[in-house]
Amino acid sequence: MKNKLLEIAEQFGTPTYVYDLSRLRDQITKLREFVGIYPKTKFLYAIKANFNQHVVREIINNGLGIDAVSPEEVMYSNSLGANIEDIIFTGNNMSDEDMTKCHELGVLLNIDSLSRLEKFGIKHPNSNICVRFNPNIGDGNHNHNITGGPDSKFGISYSQVNEVLETVKKHNLKLKGIHQHIGSGWLNLEYPLKSLEVILNIASQIPDLEFIDLGGGLGIPYNNEDELNIITLGEEINEKFTRFSKEYGKEL
Repeated sequence: MKNKLLEIAEQFGTPTYVYDLSRLRDQITKLREFVGIYPKTKFLYAIKANFNQHVVREIINNGLGIDAVSPEEVMYSNSLGANIEDIIFTGNNMSDEDMTKCHELGVLLNIDSLSRLEKFGIKHPNSNICVRFNPNIGDGNHNHNITGGPDSKFGISYSQVNEVLETVKKHNLKLKGIHQHIGSGWLNLEYPLKSLEVILNIASQIPDLEFIDLGGGLGIPYNNEDELNIITLGEEINEKFTRFSKEYGKEL
């Protein structure tokens, strides 16, 4: 590999980014084997992490959907082979223009504020929707990567479930799913599993859901830390989800 990298550097100059697609496929297999134990698990790739077309196309060709944060990411993902029904639009501080554009494209919107939910309901009543909740728990490898907790701007407070349901009912919206994302780069399982309990508690208060979206941010050990224990993570998610589904009366 070292000689190959030197050849690439000589041919293309430096800096040059080199991606190993076989490693990418191995990671997808690992996720499916250990985290995707629950029978209806689906994976969505956050395209903002890396939008190199060869990387994204490989991910899509391996059966993953896309989490997009702009209409441009939605259209780009679709152009690389992602089906519209396999894309979700998670826009923070969503504009009217982005909201309408993504809705017209047929993508499910993941809305993270009560004011935007109200605007969506007025503009697009009788539509399908997903809502992002803040579980009041955050974690990440840097303060800038924490997207949950009392100081986060992301998501509707876990305590405002009733307000969400009132708005949904007022505009005859179909709340298909709920979402949370506590941050990126976490390696410890304590906070992700605590936030899982919170989102399942929220789900228990909402009828007729189809899915629960557990935002990722799976950590990478950059500085000789222990790797994220995805075996335990997968086992815990499977155990808690299976138990919840039985209580909920439906396999989400």
